[in-house]
Amino acid sequence: MPYRMKRLLLRCLGTIALLAGTIALGRADETPASTPAPAPSDQWVTAYYRNPQPERFVEEIRDLSRQGILSKAESRAPLLGFLSQVFAQNPQRIVPWMTALDDLPAADQKTLQTAIWFSFRPEGIAYLESKGLKEYQAKLPPDLLTLEVNTPETLDILWGYFLATGKEAPIRRIVSAYNLAPYAGSAAKFKSSQQTDADKKAALRDATLQAAIWSLRSNYRQHARVREICEGLIQESALNGEERRGLLALLEKERPEKDQRTWQQNGQPIGDQPNMKVRNGFGAQLFLTEDTAFFENWNKPATPHLHNVTQARRNIPVHTVLLLTNPGLDANTANVTADITVLKPDGSVYANTPNVTCWKGKYNAPSANLQLAQGHMAIRIEPQDPAGHYTVRILIRDRVKQVEIPLETGFDVAQ
Repeated sequence: MPYRMKRLLLRCLGTIALLAGTIALGRADETPASTPAPAPSDQWVTAYYRNPQPERFVEEIRDLSRQGILSKAESRAPLLGFLSQVFAQNPQRIVPWMTALDDLPAADQKTLQTAIWFSFRPEGIAYLESKGLKEYQAKLPPDLLTLEVNTPETLDILWGYFLATGKEAPIRRIVSAYNLAPYAGSAAKFKSSQQTDADKKAALRDATLQAAIWSLRSNYRQHARVREICEGLIQESALNGEERRGLLALLEKERPEKDQRTWQQNGQPIGDQPNMKVRNGFGAQLFLTEDTAFFENWNKPATPHLHNVTQARRNIPVHTVLLLTNPGLDANTANVTADITVLKPDGSVYANTPNVTCWKGKYNAPSANLQLAQGHMAIRIEPQDPAGHYTVRILIRDRVKQVEIPLETGFDVAQ
């Protein structure tokens, strides 16, 4: 195996370290070991987005230089991502900072100059020109948020970008690494392969995928902001199938409640929706229908077809349909209730029914199966009622698991 290929694979699968503080050392399939308390410069970097302290830039850069971090090849990518954004946030300080750091070794200066170029600020470009650094004038710097995520260096750059800004955009790009899923297993097969260029490419793509999975998991545990971003992304329709599957797998493992269930649509997992959610393994779905036969047909051998209503007709009742899965059991008995509220188009309450029985008594359905709630609510729109969009909100309570799930759907009424 060529040296560079071997080094990259070992780095991806074993030691993706971000300034000793962000991504702990370990294997991609292991829980990262505990790390020593970070040094001051590590704390400055890893906590920067939470508490920016640009006034410490010169002393912290000198400390990084003394440790040899600025010139280390494995530190270069995350530092470029981080420093470029610190420069971008403080363009007026670029010249004073660089003047104060003019005595640093040439290799350290090179890292800072490249980060200034990546920041793409007029003050930075002017500084590079004043130094006669023609290599930075021949072309425009890359947009770090549009880089294709297919190497470990790109992941490192994006994590550095995040540490400086706390923004969602670099995490969204890291999540795109789940699109490398078709290459999974290629790194393990590389040694016994013909080691062609295609084999090398596949192995590197797999290594990048595993590094992305591991770094997301590690930083999800360590950074509340990463958890917030990941939870928000799973609700977005912009994620494709591979990204959604990968992120859901992460959340299922790392969420405090350890939810091991997700809904599926057309055979593919989907995250929580306004009308269907899972909490602590207990799931509930809310739909609306005019078809009373659905309730009568539920216990028949054939699976009943649900005609979901989004447009209600006046004087024709619309019925709530609540479906449950895996409620908590006490001596094989479930106790699930719901508060149902209907809001008019102007937001005022049209109807409110508390403590509707969803299930009370013996519950024998398999934990993976959906079960129709025992109770429901009929909503009739009268001729004098206003036209517009009506909102149906349900707070469903599993009184055994002590879990509450808010669900929401709605329907339109014409004039």
